[in-house]
Amino acid sequence: MVKDLSYFHLPKINSSTLYSILKRFIKVFIPKELLRQTEPFLRNIYSIFYFGNKVECAVCGNHHSKFIVLKNGVDTLCANCGSLPRNRLLWMYLSNELNIKTTHYSLLHFSPAKSIKRKLKELKNIEYTTTDYEKGEDKQFDITSINDDDNRYDLIICYHVFEHIVEDAKAMKELFRVLKSGGKALLQVPLKEGDTYEDFSITSPTERLKHFGQDDHVRIYGNNNFEERLKNAGFMVKAVPYATNFSDETIVRNGLNKQELIFVCTKK
Repeated sequence: MVKDLSYFHLPKINSSTLYSILKRFIKVFIPKELLRQTEPFLRNIYSIFYFGNKVECAVCGNHHSKFIVLKNGVDTLCANCGSLPRNRLLWMYLSNELNIKTTHYSLLHFSPAKSIKRKLKELKNIEYTTTDYEKGEDKQFDITSINDDDNRYDLIICYHVFEHIVEDAKAMKELFRVLKSGGKALLQVPLKEGDTYEDFSITSPTERLKHFGQDDHVRIYGNNNFEERLKNAGFMVKAVPYATNFSDETIVRNGLNKQELIFVCTKK
């Protein structure tokens, strides 16, 4: 006789929750250096669960049934390479507008996303330098006092860094200093409507999370004056809504954010 087992209900786990659980588990049990070496392999295994052809990652080129929706309900992650919408749009801009695969660049990349870093490391036509204040990159530059020559780089990428830096004006001037004349810096920060909100008396992680949205942020930039700060550092600035260059179908398929801006900053 088969007993009625209907009272056993296993909780449903969505993709974002499952991803978060696995990520926490891996961070606890796999040493950081080993995780850095094996991450591509682990992602390849995990991506099997997203087999399909409804979405496409511009960075790794893989097709999946869907992207992983993160806990914020906005960002979507490629199961294979870990790219976010901003990484995919950046790669499309680098490929389509700057011919990154064929043109020679001396490129300085601050706190690079692993998905983009892997692609750029493969290119033989660029002189690629990565930097982060912590170990794990080619350099450990302090962005407010970069230990490098003036007019050193053709191209700089600095995504989601300035919101962590108290002396952001000093950091922007340093990027301007090490960029060659005619060179470009591709910059991005989290933005809100209105003016920039900052209060340097707020120092605890808990209060920073409450006020700025992340426990290691020191401000939220407003779209009214982020561009002005870049211009004050010397840059010519163009805020590019690059995703609007593509059809709605392409935006959905590639998991892009139509409102996202890339600040393309040029040194005269």
